[in-house]
Amino acid sequence: KKLLSRKYKSPTFYWDMYLLGCYWNCFKDTKRPYHHTLSAPLVYGLREGLAQIAEEGLENSWRRHKVITLKLHDGLQKMGMKLFVENPEHRLNTVTAFHVPDGIEFGIVARRAMET
Repeated sequence: KKLLSRKYKSPTFYWDMYLLGCYWNCFKDTKRPYHHTLSAPLVYGLREGLAQIAEEGLENSWRRHKVITLKLHDGLQKMGMKLFVENPEHRLNTVTAFHVPDGIEFGIVARRAMET
């Protein structure tokens, strides 16, 4: 309701949540508009990713991500970083957010992370 009764239109075509909602069939009695052209490399990447999961096995893929994530969290904490999500049961395997301790420049941490 709030989206449909907004006062101002989206400043750009790509941020128009109403058009995206129509595209995703979120609303009744709306036609599906042409919103964007899907990038061919994205489709190729999706296919390759799905092929890798099929080869490895979904359960094995999940297990591998869990093991890698636990090692990352352990390593960050050993370096003095504090994880935003304190309860391990609430953490995601795909996203890790942490506080950089006082006295350490975030830019250096980010640059090092991108280099390794």
